[in-house]
Amino acid sequence: MQEKNLRQTLMVIVSTIFVLPFLVIAYIFYEQQITLSPSNIALFILILILEAMGIILVRYVFSAVTNTADFLKKTAEGSEKLSLNLHQEAAELNEISSSVNRMLERFERTTDSLNQTKEALQVSEEKYHNILEYIEEGYYEVDLAGNITFVNTSVSKMLGYSTEELKGMNNRQYMDEENSAKVLLDYKEVYRTGIPVKNLDVEFVRKDADRVYVGISISLMRDPMQQAIGFRGIIHDITERKRMEEEIKGLSITDYLTGLYNRRGFMTLADRELKTQERTKGGLLLLFADVDNMKWINDTLGHEKGDQALVEISTIFKQVFRKSDIIARVGGDEFAVLGIGASSKDFDTFHSQLRHHLDIYNANENREYKLSLSVGMAYKDHENTCSLDDLISKADGLMYEQKRSKRCRDN
Repeated sequence: MQEKNLRQTLMVIVSTIFVLPFLVIAYIFYEQQITLSPSNIALFILILILEAMGIILVRYVFSAVTNTADFLKKTAEGSEKLSLNLHQEAAELNEISSSVNRMLERFERTTDSLNQTKEALQVSEEKYHNILEYIEEGYYEVDLAGNITFVNTSVSKMLGYSTEELKGMNNRQYMDEENSAKVLLDYKEVYRTGIPVKNLDVEFVRKDADRVYVGISISLMRDPMQQAIGFRGIIHDITERKRMEEEIKGLSITDYLTGLYNRRGFMTLADRELKTQERTKGGLLLLFADVDNMKWINDTLGHEKGDQALVEISTIFKQVFRKSDIIARVGGDEFAVLGIGASSKDFDTFHSQLRHHLDIYNANENREYKLSLSVGMAYKDHENTCSLDDLISKADGLMYEQKRSKRCRDN
């Protein structure tokens, strides 16, 4: 109310100030008896218009000032509430800030843990890389199409290419058509079954066009989702072994009747494989076998039938064992096999396969004799330091025990 009265008083004072000059001029015209000509009347009207405009302008200014004052007053009255709200918001912001800080601390700890894990993985990868680089055997990885994705230095030396040149190369680029087709079939089989292939003999073509003979293994690579992504394996340079085999073939080391190695050839190759096994830490299985009732076949049916029985036995051995194994006829009716890369778990498998193939031959009703073998096996791992003669003696002893057991059972 007081503010309203004050505003009205100010308006009266201002209006009086604007009207007073007009009254003074009117009084002067009256005292001087000045005639009101049209120009004087126009002057009076102009003065009245200016005074009215001044009053209106002052009223507008007063209204604006009053509104501003009201706003400032309301703002002052609400300052305490505003201050309270600001305090509450500040407390909430402090709580949010604390939560963010705790999150940042957990994030830092997680980051530290991840960094430690990353460092450990880097150390592990370096060790893995160093092992692959310094082993004598070659190591390779290829994609499902057979394109090289990784090789170690040993493979590079075998083929005469740098590791950079080998990356992306397909096996058709360093194998002839025959060997490439053979490897492709094994890739497909490993992909289908998931079962690794060992001791596959193939021939590589070096960058300088020379040939290098290798034994390779193939196993399937999978990603974390267990999807097949390629193949990997170990490569052994067997060029020297192949060279020795060719040299030995030129010697009198082949049995004329069966086409197998004779005793001399067997002893030469087996001794070399024992030395290789000591270096590669692999396993060797030696089998000694004697044909049962061979004397009866020769004496009763004749030596021609006896020779036929020996050829049939040699065929069975070729069917049961791999090309990389050393198979020999070491005596009249004695055979020996050196299984390369075998394990002691293969004993039962070889026994079973031999019995199976013997049964197939013996199933013919028109046969005049039955094929039978007495077998002894001995195994040597990399921790066993026995010689070839010791291994042969052990297998031979087990073979004769089986033969005596058969005789006792027959009697």
